[in-house]
Amino acid sequence: MPHNIALLGQLEAALFDALDEAEAAGLGTEAGRDAFRRAMASLDTTVESRTEHLYTPLASDPLTRDYVSHLDGQLNGLTTRIDVLRAHIELGLETGSREFARLDASLTRLARQLKVRFSRESALIPVYFSWCDRHPGDALASA
Repeated sequence: MPHNIALLGQLEAALFDALDEAEAAGLGTEAGRDAFRRAMASLDTTVESRTEHLYTPLASDPLTRDYVSHLDGQLNGLTTRIDVLRAHIELGLETGSREFARLDASLTRLARQLKVRFSRESALIPVYFSWCDRHPGDALASA
């Protein structure tokens, strides 16, 4: 398994661990808010790494470009929902909202949507392994 795939797995695990902590503590607590902030920082890092290590090499290859484009199109609505839920929670926390039950419900929906997103994106991993077999030098450079 290429090093970057293992890294992506670790980043994803850290994201969901922090989301689980935030859900368990609740956004009405400082621990819950801190866990949410860690989760969002981890989400940013995970998305950036996935883009760099999976999407970019596959999107630049004529054999895999259409597949990546199709998957990206399927994820578009899901990504929008994730962004809206994230913004709702972040704005609620920034403005000092006391509607923690609504924020916690949004957090649960956000975690669910992220699990769906990463589950669908996992279809890229076998495609990436195939790409690595065809481009061993490029695969080492992207690791």
